[in-house]
Amino acid sequence: MLDKRLLQDPSITRLDRMMSRKRFLDDLWFIWRSTERAFENFKTALNNMGIQSCFTLKGEVGTTVEFLDVKMELIGGRAETSLFIKPTDSEQYLNRRSDHSTHVFSGIPYSQFRRAITICSREDDRAAAINYIYEKFANSGYRAEELDKCKDRALQLDREEILNQHRTVSRRKDDGILTFVINHDPGMVRTLKEFLRANEQVISQLIGDKRIVISERRGPNTASMLFAKSAFSQLVSPRGTDQRCRTGGCLTCGTMNLDRQSRVRDTTIKLDFSLNCKSDNCIYIAICKHCVPCEFYVGQTINPLHIRLNNHRACFKLSNFKYEQSALSLHVFEKHVETFQDKLNNFNLGVITSTSPKDLNRKEDFYIYISKADSISLNRIKVIS
Repeated sequence: MLDKRLLQDPSITRLDRMMSRKRFLDDLWFIWRSTERAFENFKTALNNMGIQSCFTLKGEVGTTVEFLDVKMELIGGRAETSLFIKPTDSEQYLNRRSDHSTHVFSGIPYSQFRRAITICSREDDRAAAINYIYEKFANSGYRAEELDKCKDRALQLDREEILNQHRTVSRRKDDGILTFVINHDPGMVRTLKEFLRANEQVISQLIGDKRIVISERRGPNTASMLFAKSAFSQLVSPRGTDQRCRTGGCLTCGTMNLDRQSRVRDTTIKLDFSLNCKSDNCIYIAICKHCVPCEFYVGQTINPLHIRLNNHRACFKLSNFKYEQSALSLHVFEKHVETFQDKLNNFNLGVITSTSPKDLNRKEDFYIYISKADSISLNRIKVIS
């Protein structure tokens, strides 16, 4: 609509001073070749016409702009670019313990290092971006030696060569290739090759100096069809023996170590072993592994438990006093700071019960009351959110 209708209108065209316009979905970037007042007039005219079609242009002209993952600045009449990370970025990459092929765990870090090298125009910004990405992968369980290898490989890249690839390559490497794609059939491949050899001169007159390649599309085998289904790819445990979901890569499973009847101070808490770390609308308990007598915390979540615990896990950070936003991270910081990096592995966790969303508060209050968690244990801590 922007190109075909709005920008074709004479009242908009006379105000348009955009140059090198780029768009990704609803994000628009361009160079404005006039004054800020002229831009405001252009934006007002464009919005007045586009409002009937639910089109609105927002933004401003400045010397700094963020577009997708690129931050661009005008410094001394020169455009400099650096890596831009949105405040809402989860700062998480594929966990190293995830059940993926080995090449995936080298390909992802390398691609991210390559992205930093491509985007950052200044050496100091490039080094800072690479160190930031390196730290985030290390936090996700990647080993230093494999990250160093990916980093060294990326640092050998020539940024100018990457940026100018589309300009310097006039022809694609496969321009001289004609590809036939067929379903996997050994008999058909032999027949095609015999036909091509027998009619080589005629084919050459028709298509010129091109090489013909036969590519086979293999059909799915039984194993790939079967194990693509998550129900078959998960490990099966005897029903009711623990509260682990046993989904590949689940960080919570390793902490679900409580017995069916767990003792906290003078109270026995019975856990529902039909539930696991993927259960939602539930009441959970976390018991510190180190404290004697035990310190524990009773909480509720309307989301699946592993999602709620990911929020607790994200609070195990020293920057900006993030640890004060969770009773669990605050307890570990104050009492067991030497194991702070172990995060939720400082606790044994379990699911007490599940209920309807409207009854969650009542159930949580009940278990806090009978266990006295708000007077003798971690529920007495008031966190800063």
